[in-house]
Amino acid sequence: MTSSPSVGRLRGKTRPGRLHLWDALCQAVFVDSCARGVVEVGIGERADTTRELLQWAPGPVVALEVHPRRAALAAEALSDAPVTVLEADALVPSETGGRGGLLRCANVLRQYPVDAVGRAHAALSTWVDDEGVVLEGSCDKVGHVGALHVLRKCDGTLQRAGLAFLTDFRRGFAPIQLRDHLPRDLRRQVRAGGCMADFFFRWTRCWQDTRTGSPQVDFKAAGDAMGDDVEVVFLDAWSPGGMALLWRPAGGVPLPQ
Repeated sequence: MTSSPSVGRLRGKTRPGRLHLWDALCQAVFVDSCARGVVEVGIGERADTTRELLQWAPGPVVALEVHPRRAALAAEALSDAPVTVLEADALVPSETGGRGGLLRCANVLRQYPVDAVGRAHAALSTWVDDEGVVLEGSCDKVGHVGALHVLRKCDGTLQRAGLAFLTDFRRGFAPIQLRDHLPRDLRRQVRAGGCMADFFFRWTRCWQDTRTGSPQVDFKAAGDAMGDDVEVVFLDAWSPGGMALLWRPAGGVPLPQ
């Protein structure tokens, strides 16, 4: 197996509940894709987030782990669970084709070379079926905030369909909180001239214009004020108090400049 550039830098650290907002978003927005199967990239030293995924996944689950020792530990720990554990590098194109309708890749590309992210996304897309969805991004260490790409595979082509911004408001709310958790290729694109500068300027302006002091109210009001390319999604059913802002620009999420 050929290793991707990031393999040596993967720490495998996670904790229970870190992906609770990702779980909630999948159930609220992408449940039909998940019903065709979910591919989990990276199990880590413990299988906590994979076990949490198994609690709600409506279809088969495949968990990929690149490190042999971690893969073996996970296979043993999850031997009684309805999951297929594979020792495999998700950043190397699948040789066997798609394994489901949705793939989630959380906190894997954070130290990846920016100019290689496009190739990484293309490799990830080979693990889902046509019309499948790839969610790739990051969150903080305990999962209170996060941001991720929504990539859609159509006729073998991967579309940068949207960005999702997640928060459970445990740290309050201001748009700038999400900047440092942007996906790897967009993290430095909020600066003047960057491809995310206009979006964050618009979001911040709407937040300032509608601000009341209640994080949840302000998040919803700012999102509603941003226009038709933005949708606010309530995640209460699976993450009490949590919300997501989905940005689906007409021309797709811009490439870094």
